[in-house]
Formats: sequence, structure tokens, C-alpha cells
Amino acid sequence: MKVKFDIPYTNEQITAITEYGKNIIVSAGAGSGKTQVLTERVSYFIKYHGIRLNEFLILTFTNLAAGEMKERIRKKLTKEGLPDALMVDTSYICTFDSFALALVKQYHYLLNLTPNVSIVDSNIISVRKRTIISDLFEELYYKMDEKFLKVIDLFCFKDDEDIQDLVFKLYAKAESSISETFYLNNFIDNYYNEALIKEVIDIYLNKLLNIKEELKKLLVNLFNHAVRQLFEVVHLHYVYTTTLSLGTQVSCITEHFGQWNHGSYCYCTQIHVGTFDSTSSGGDIADYVTHVIFRNSYFNLHYRFQ
Repeated sequence: MKVKFDIPYTNEQITAITEYGKNIIVSAGAGSGKTQVLTERVSYFIKYHGIRLNEFLILTFTNLAAGEMKERIRKKLTKEGLPDALMVDTSYICTFDSFALALVKQYHYLLNLTPNVSIVDSNIISVRKRTIISDLFEELYYKMDEKFLKVIDLFCFKDDEDIQDLVFKLYAKAESSISETFYLNNFIDNYYNEALIKEVIDIYLNKLLNIKEELKKLLVNLFNHAVRQLFEVVHLHYVYTTTLSLGTQVSCITEHFGQWNHGSYCYCTQIHVGTFDSTSSGGDIADYVTHVIFRNSYFNLHYRFQ
């Protein structure tokens, strides 16, 4: 039967719309018209095969996709003047989870379950998983597990939260794989073999080589910038120490750098009277300010390469 469609579909799309009596798989990228083809397929089967909308089972992964599917089908059937448009909200156009829950509720007596069963909130599951991980860690601490304590000693600083978070993420990754058990049992072989380690090192070496020139320029600029400020401090030290008290020296230098260095990388306006200790610094204001300059320059360079 040759059918004329409102939209100029490709031959592959027409096959996906009209194929009947067998299982088919439609594999296409994002934005290629999969939802449009599925909507057209529903309309086609209602019009030419006499199938009612409430006899379809249309499942999606998200509530958002299910809502969009409903609206597209409703709009299409209404445009075609088909009465099945009134069945959209009572038909099985929903997520996999919702359909599974509906089956459990409908046949709860066969499963020996209460009909009030519901889908637990994902946040509750997440909290429960973290509680279980924490309990397992406590148990390993109590048993003084040698391997576990070695990991804690090597990779923890103040607490073991980072390690617990790593275990949580690793398990989440395993859950999303085809076989959770296979993923975990083969994790070391798949991700810590010599070939993969070499590949990762090569990737980072290439990245370093790519930013080599930029890094050289930054270091040169940093050095020149620090040297200019050092000469400025020495000059100010000579000017201010001849006539001013120590506290006034700090205030003057602070004010000077707050103006001269406004918007630059080093924030020397952090210098104030309360931070200068003439005893610990040997009373040398130039040494103190120079220390602040280089310290802030280092922090700036470190921040830029994060």
C-alpha cells in the first residue's frame, strides 16, 4: 500500500513507519527525527491497521520524553481527525519505571506485595548508599584491615571522605554498565594496565608540550613583574625609612601598591600595619613586602594552571 505523507520522509524513515509484523530497530543520532517517525508510525497503524491507541506500549527513559511523546501523538491524531486522540492520557505512553510500577501494582497479589508500593526517590537511595559505604569503612577500621588502612594512609589527609566519594562514584559507574559484576571484577585489568597508563601519560605529555611556549611566557612575565615591584619596594624603602616610623612606612607602601598595582595579578593591598612583625622579619620592611609580592605571584600562577 503506497501512502502519501505530509512530510517528505527518506526511504529508511518510510520503512521504519510502515514495517509490520516483525521486530525492528531504528538507530539514529540526536535531532534526526526519531520522535517524528515514531509519531507517524503510531498514526499509520491506527489509520491503516485498525489498532487502537490504548493497545500500544510506548516507553521512554525520562518523564520529559514521555510528555513530549504524548503531546506529539495527541497533536498528530487530532490533526488527522482520529478519535484515539482522546485516549492519549489513558494509554501506556510513559517511562520504563512507570510501566514496571503499574505492572507490580496491578499484579501485586501474585508477588505477595502491598498494592501501595511506590518508586523510592533517587535522593533517598543516594543517602542510603553513602550510609552503607560509611558503615563498611567503620567495619574495616574496626577489623584493622591491612590493605584498607594502607589505602587510607596513602591517599587521605584529614579524613576519608574523598575515598568514600570515589567508591560511591565507582559503584554508580558500575551500575550504569551492561554487567555490574563484570565491570567491577575486571576494573583493575581494564583501567590499570601498562598500555592504558602509557596512553594517559602520553596524553598529558602532549598537553604540556602544547602549552610549553605559553608557560614560558607566563614565567618570564611573572619574573619581570616581580623584579619591577622589587625595585619599586627598594626605592620606597629608601624614601620612607629616612623620615617615617615603621607603621607609617607600611601604610604608605600599602597605599602606593594599592594604586600602582590595581587590576594586576599581585594583590599587594593585603599588606597592612597589623600583618607586619618587625621582630620576626628582622625589622626590614623591604624584605617583608618582597615576600608578599613573590607569594602572591606564585598563588596567581598556581591558580591559572588549575
